[in-house]
Amino acid sequence: MLLHNVSKQKMLSTLLLCLSSPIAAVYGIDVSGLSIQSIAAPLYDATYTGNYKNNKGLEHLNDILRDSHYRPNEGVGVSISLLEDDIIDSESSTDTDEEGRLENNEEKQSGAWISFAMNNTELESTAKNSTQYKLSKNEVNTNQGSFTENLCSKLARDTYHIANAHTSPFTRSATTCLCVVLRDQSGYAKKFVFHNGKDKMGASMAQKAEELKYAIRTGAHAEAEFIQFLLQRNQQNVARYTHVLGIGCSRKHCIECDCLLKLFLGKTYYMFTAAMREEHALPVVTDTEKGCNTCPKIHAELIYRSNAINKDGKRSNRYYLPQVLQEHIKEKVALDLDFSADRFKIEDEENVIARRQRNDEKKRAKIA
Repeated sequence: MLLHNVSKQKMLSTLLLCLSSPIAAVYGIDVSGLSIQSIAAPLYDATYTGNYKNNKGLEHLNDILRDSHYRPNEGVGVSISLLEDDIIDSESSTDTDEEGRLENNEEKQSGAWISFAMNNTELESTAKNSTQYKLSKNEVNTNQGSFTENLCSKLARDTYHIANAHTSPFTRSATTCLCVVLRDQSGYAKKFVFHNGKDKMGASMAQKAEELKYAIRTGAHAEAEFIQFLLQRNQQNVARYTHVLGIGCSRKHCIECDCLLKLFLGKTYYMFTAAMREEHALPVVTDTEKGCNTCPKIHAELIYRSNAINKDGKRSNRYYLPQVLQEHIKEKVALDLDFSADRFKIEDEENVIARRQRNDEKKRAKIA
């Protein structure tokens, strides 16, 4: 009898605690999404025998993807929950990356995802961050036009703001940012920004990304880092993230990133993407007492879908692909593709990874 009363008291206390805590208001909506739950599945079924077994160069991937037997990944309707406002009770929601913390630690020990060490979920699993990166209703116009186009437009604009927040003109010209919104297993839309570069995002860029409420990821080509992130999370828990809702890039997708996105997200991924295209004009020159000031005049135009792909571009001289991602590509197409070229390697990779891990340790020490 005493045990029964204690149990009732515990239940009552829990109920009162829930009722006394602020509840996050959410807004439900049906949108289109690109499923990613079979992202690691082989490209072909077991009965198909292709004509590409002797082709070992990365350039053959585009030929493979044009093959009629390649199964496309079409967008489907999904329900999502948008936060009604930006200030909510963080303890009333769950962070879908928290459950991956132990798996990440095990992977770090084994070295399986060693190049991904800086993206440890432990650093994004605090109560403060549990809802910080979720999409709010007031960020996207849900009343007019296509939700997907509105979202991709916002993401592309945000990437451009983040990429151009760096103080160095040289770094700005060499920087690519990719903003992505994923639907998590709880139905929320979570925002990430991926950025090219060996090390963590510069302070001014990171500050802008945090102002816009994006979880930050760093890698080689931003699109490659995005795919690697999806594969890792899929390996930890196939249900953690279910759909891509939108992609925005600070510049056009290069031909190899386009190929990589098609390979893992399907031929129709471009239906969920937008980019910024820069058009340069004559600079504006103004006189000063000490001389002249020159202000470059640049117009950045929003472009959507297939227009966001740089179809006429050349292959990048530096297209770093981590070993783990190379293996996933080979498994996906069942071919022993050749990644031995120097352009697929990152200079001084071991030291870069060690530096990322030290930065991780410093962040964890601050959290503790």
